[in-house]
Amino acid sequence: MSVAPRYRPPLAPLPERELPTRRRPSRRVERRVEHFPSGRQKTTDGTRKLPPLFRLLASTQQAVSLATIGLATAALGIYAWTLAEQRAWNQDFQELASLQQQERDLTVAIETLQYELAEQAADPDRGLESAAPSRAIFVEPPAEIASGPMSVEPASDSSSSTLDELVPVTSPLGY
Repeated sequence: MSVAPRYRPPLAPLPERELPTRRRPSRRVERRVEHFPSGRQKTTDGTRKLPPLFRLLASTQQAVSLATIGLATAALGIYAWTLAEQRAWNQDFQELASLQQQERDLTVAIETLQYELAEQAADPDRGLESAAPSRAIFVEPPAEIASGPMSVEPASDSSSSTLDELVPVTSPLGY
């Protein structure tokens, strides 16, 4: 079902109007202007002063701008520090991996030498004998040496020195 359009009479031409002339505002408009000021008030020196709400908004904007700049600077500083720490950590990790590889290489070299020495000791043509407790030699220290540190004085003649020539020393010789 279709709806037929409504009939509208043709538009009549608008009568020509005179261009508005600049008129002085009426008293009622002046009161309205006085009642709703344009947002600025004149001060004693002739400059215009912003209302307190606009001043509050302007100072808030300045504070937020400064805080944003500070936070952006802090974020960039933290980012740079993170990159530097990561780079240092990577270098330290590579050094650790290198040292671990050197440790493994040294362990292999030590075990190889021990194996070769064991093979040589097992060879009967070398003349090495295995250690046995029955063949161990125990030497008892002399009484003077057991009591404290000793020093050897040079012998008066060219004969070899003996234990009788040992004299106790009151301070350690060194380590």
